[in-house]
Amino acid sequence: MPPRRGLFQQSVAATAVLSALVVGQGATAQGTSCSTAITTIRNHADATPLAACKTFTGNIEIPGDATGDIALDGIQNLDGYLLAESSEGLSSLSADSLEVIEGYMYLQELGNLETLNMPKLTTVGQQLRLVKLPALSNLGFDATISNCSSFVISDTALSSLNGIDPDGTTNGFNATFNNDLANITMSVASTTASDSSTIIITNNAPGLQVSFPNLSTAQKVDIENATGVSFPSLTTAYELVLAGNAFTEYSAPKLESVGNDVLGILVQDNQGLTDLEFPVLVRCGGLTVQNNARLQDLTLPKLQTSPQGVVLQGNLANVSLPSLQKAGRFILNTTATDFDCSPFQDYKNQNIITGALTCTASSQNGSSLPASTPSSHGLSSGGKIGIGMGVGAAAILTFVFILVYCCRRRWAAPTQEQLRRESATMANIGHGGETPPMYESLAQLSSNTTRGSTAKGERGGMSRGPGELEATNPVFELQSNREFVELAGDHARRG
Repeated sequence: MPPRRGLFQQSVAATAVLSALVVGQGATAQGTSCSTAITTIRNHADATPLAACKTFTGNIEIPGDATGDIALDGIQNLDGYLLAESSEGLSSLSADSLEVIEGYMYLQELGNLETLNMPKLTTVGQQLRLVKLPALSNLGFDATISNCSSFVISDTALSSLNGIDPDGTTNGFNATFNNDLANITMSVASTTASDSSTIIITNNAPGLQVSFPNLSTAQKVDIENATGVSFPSLTTAYELVLAGNAFTEYSAPKLESVGNDVLGILVQDNQGLTDLEFPVLVRCGGLTVQNNARLQDLTLPKLQTSPQGVVLQGNLANVSLPSLQKAGRFILNTTATDFDCSPFQDYKNQNIITGALTCTASSQNGSSLPASTPSSHGLSSGGKIGIGMGVGAAAILTFVFILVYCCRRRWAAPTQEQLRRESATMANIGHGGETPPMYESLAQLSSNTTRGSTAKGERGGMSRGPGELEATNPVFELQSNREFVELAGDHARRG
């Protein structure tokens, strides 16, 4: 019997130890919950308990009073979002094991954040935002974030986006106002078909090189202030804007279609551009190429249709659209001497250009050589200029006649009859006598020859030379982010 009592006592003791362990583990689990709606982390000590959680379900917020270095070590999967904002005290943020963030990651307005190190992170299920991080010069995404629906990188000290490279299809991304950002190379293949799926790259380092070797379809692409731009695989887009860049040449070797019946291509204010090529472009909703000072030749060998029309302005000496079959209005203003407008007049005569045609070039003596067609708004530009020249000549001849007449009268003594008649004439004019016909003509000319107004001479403005008489044309807007380009036609929707 003693042996049996010994076994019983041992069993009771083992049960007591096991119970103590279970209670202890329960207390630990209670102290480090791996599931909570929002967990607030203000310092390193607040983050330490989370190291026990491989998967954390909930949202992690780092508020404005956070300080020092915060390490979210141990977590592999965050089933929620990560938010850190409006903190001047946070200097470093890291997560040594984090691979997936199911929600979004917003790091914004962190003035002294110098280190961002998440070496295993590959997925951000929603948007990644790195905004107003002026001290952040490098990204510690060693494994590369390749799965990310969209991202915004703005106002940072980053020199490259190495570590962010979404492949497949994204909802677009923005990289703006990063003064040191000199290179953007992405593997993205396409953007989703929605108005918000934009690729906007503006106001970064002056020497920025942009390359998207795999991008084949895109909604809206807006590239500004870059030195090199390459989209070798792009075939279709909803809108393409290249404005204020420093490159000397741009070619879209596979681009076939851009825009709907409204939006299209804008190439503007690229002062070094000498070579622009769209060799296989067949359709473009609206085409605007303007204020590219060094661009003299433009050939679009395959372009067939442009529903809203074409606006060309600058120093273009040669323009060739040999395959054009249908276009809306056509506006061409060039400072090149003796530009030949006759091919476009032929297009108008053949009803290839269905809207109004305006082609204005400078001759060798600086005068205007317009070729335009009447519209429902009244006389054509050529007609108005003719009227202006005719009335001007008549006014000059009349002035000469009066001068000669007055000079003769000074040397000839007037007769009494002449004095009487002149007094009567002056009295009639002074008391409401009829105005001479010349003044009626001038008033009519003034009311009929108002110059067409444009948008402040900025993007889309059609600047006209002094004294040039232009009919006012309705316009439509080709979106280019914050400003608009004016083309003749109906109003476009704002993207």
